[in-house]
Amino acid sequence: MRFLSSLQALHAQGGLQGTIALRLPISPALLQALTNHSWPGNLRELENTIKRYLVLGDEQAIIDELKTQAKATESGGRPTGKEEPAATGA
Repeated sequence: MRFLSSLQALHAQGGLQGTIALRLPISPALLQALTNHSWPGNLRELENTIKRYLVLGDEQAIIDELKTQAKATESGGRPTGKEEPAATGA
């Protein structure tokens, strides 16, 4: 997706300086999860996911949501965004 390539390039060059995005860095793991996601809702879904990350400030929650949505899509279900991430063993 061209947008993600642009975002990655801006991030690498420091082009996001002075924005809220720098206050919540995009790690390689989050960038990979964003890049690998199919984005069935197109750019609007990506934008909403980024906004959700900025509000939550929890990178792992976003990564888990993307994985859960991908699993729902693979199994033929339509992701609603309300699925619970799989619990980690404690």
